[in-house]
Amino acid sequence: MLYSFFTGNARSITNITSASSTIYPLASLALSSGGGGGYARVDASGYYSDQFGLVVGTDSSSTSSGTVALGAHIRDGIDTGELKYYGTRVSEVVYTASYASIFIEGIFENDSGGEITINESGLYANGATAAYTSYWGTPICVERTALSSPLVLSDGEYGKIIYEIRIAL
Repeated sequence: MLYSFFTGNARSITNITSASSTIYPLASLALSSGGGGGYARVDASGYYSDQFGLVVGTDSSSTSSGTVALGAHIRDGIDTGELKYYGTRVSEVVYTASYASIFIEGIFENDSGGEITINESGLYANGATAAYTSYWGTPICVERTALSSPLVLSDGEYGKIIYEIRIAL
């Protein structure tokens, strides 16, 4: 399911009640060419978005079962407290004898003129369904993590966060 949300590929699935349905993608994604390195552009205008995919924030509160969103979302941009989002990349499925996994990674650049501390990260999917006339729906936080060690980016530095989602076989 997450692979479909974050890669932009609709997938036919059979749910736990044996009913067939289709999981729709995060947005009408197109993989970037040139310097993008396979990172998904998730904004209809062709720019990277801070609304979907791997998103970061500054809140250092611990994660609990009731946490359904980032506490202090860092916006995309170059103004004070903002980061440039370079999209979200989802790997192909990696298989071993005991598990299958995918890697979801996001790259960010601090061009704000000051230091930014990332204390939390989250994965946001698009709430679009077949009933929508467009792919743009409500961002849904499917996972939020309070980082055990903050990621501190000085002006001009890049950061990368990687999630591994692993399923035992």
